[in-house]
Parts: sequence; C-alpha cells; structure tokens
Amino acid sequence: MFKNIRTSRVSDKIVAQIKQLVLEEKLNAGDKLPPEPELAEQFSVSRTSVREALSILESQGIVERKKSEGTIIKRFSMLKLFESIVMGPKSDFDMFLDLMEARKLVEVSLLRFVVDRCDPEGAHRVEMALHMMEKEVCHGYTGVDSDILFHLNLAACANNQVLISIVKSISDMLTETRSKTLQVPGRLKICLEEHRLIWEAVQNKDLQLAQERMLAHLNCVIKIASSIYGQ
Repeated sequence: MFKNIRTSRVSDKIVAQIKQLVLEEKLNAGDKLPPEPELAEQFSVSRTSVREALSILESQGIVERKKSEGTIIKRFSMLKLFESIVMGPKSDFDMFLDLMEARKLVEVSLLRFVVDRCDPEGAHRVEMALHMMEKEVCHGYTGVDSDILFHLNLAACANNQVLISIVKSISDMLTETRSKTLQVPGRLKICLEEHRLIWEAVQNKDLQLAQERMLAHLNCVIKIASSIYGQ
C-alpha cells in the first residue's frame, strides 16, 4: 500500500502519502497504522523520519498516538484535511513566489480604481512617498520604508479598505525579502524610477500603461530575488 520514499524532505512526503490514502478512503477513521519499524521499512526511510511524520500528522489532528494501541487514524472533517494539504509547508522562495503572484493579482488590478478614484489628497501622499525614496537614494539608505509607503499610498487611492488591507498584509510578509532586493547595488535608484513611471501613467489616466509598468516592476523584483535565493 505504501510507496518507497526518495527525497530530501522525507517526513513531508510520508505525511502527504498518508493524507492521500485517507482522502482515497484506503485509510479510514479507526484504522491502525503499522508500528514505526514496519512503516520505516515500507517507506524505505529511517525511523526518525517516520517519527517526525507521525508527529506532524498528530499535530494536524489526522492521527492519534497511544502507547498501548499505536497510531490510529482519527475521525475528522474533510475540510480540515483539505486545509492541512493546501496550507502545507513551502520553502522560503516558493512562499515568496506565492506572495508575488498575489501582488500581481491585487496591485495590477486595483490600478483601475486608482486611475478613476485618486483625489488630490491621495496624489499628495503618493508624491510624498516618491520624495522620501528620492532622499533615501541620495543618502544611501535602504529605501524599504519608502518602497512600502509608495505601494500602500497607491493602493489607498483606490479608496477600498479591503484592498488596502490585502496589500498591507502581503507587504508585511515581504519585508525581509524587500530589504534584501533593495540592497542590490543600484536597485533603489532603479526602483524609484519604476515607481515614477507607474505614477506618471496613473496621473495620465493611462490604465493599460500603468498596469504594464506595475507588472514589469514586480517581475523585476522576482528576477532579483531569484538570483538572491540562487534559483
């Protein structure tokens, strides 16, 4: 029933196999898993890897481990199992790509509202962020704060609290990577120019050009981060 494991992330693969067997109803609530030595042999892995996998499954409420009875599949909701599969662990770079994919979806799309709804007060806040980044370029600062401020102020021009909250949430999760990409020599100055071009298109109410420039800006960030992560 179990397949051999050949991977560097052994415990995660064991967890994935057992969850899949539960989804396929080849393992059901109340079923008892083989002892750890037998599981290790069937998976062709170490007992340590099996033990780690069972601990993960137990923490997710998929199995229950009892000294007297062994490891038993628990009764659970399919929604809980689905969430544990979809929200499984990812590498830092894969998580970064997920966040950037979300940024593309949100920040490019919301520009249609920015173009239509931006008022003088919102425009002033965006220009203040650009001026702040310009000063940071001149003084050799990191530029992280002004970079974040530009994107948040631009999103605020859409006058939609939900969209602003989404942009801020994604931004908070990208702070560490942002600081790394902006440390690349010359990047902050280029980033400032990219921001200016996006804002110029917004001011001219050229939605297509604004979206194209935002997409190009985000793709540039991905390219730089890829080299930093060694991808």
